Amino acid sequence: MQHPFILISPTYDQPRGGFTPKPVQEFLDKHAPYMVGVIGAGNRSFGDKFCMGAHEIAKRYNVPVLYRIEIMGLQQDYEAIDRGVKQHWGTLLNMKGLA
Repeated sequence: MQHPFILISPTYDQPRGGFTPKPVQEFLDKHAPYMVGVIGAGNRSFGDKFCMGAHEIAKRYNVPVLYRIEIMGLQQDYEAIDRGVKQHWGTLLNMKGLA
C-alpha cells in the first residue's frame, strides 16, 4: 500500500498487555508511513479502556485519533466521519507530509 489511509481498528484486551489486534499491528508494521489518522471501534463496557487500541496506535505512530465508535457505530457516526474526512483530508495529508 502506497496511498494515504485512515485506519479503523477495534480494541481487544490482549494477553500480551496491549489493545491493538495482532493482524492490525502486522499491517501497520508494513504500511504505517501512509496512515494519516485512526478511528477506534470498541465497546463502552471496557470503561476507561474504550477504544484504547486507537489511542495506542495514535501514540505509537504520531497520528490523531479522529473518532471513536461504539461497536459497529450508527448512521450518525458514519455521517460525522464522512464529513470530517471531507473537511480535513488535506490537513491530514499535510501533517504527514503526504500532500
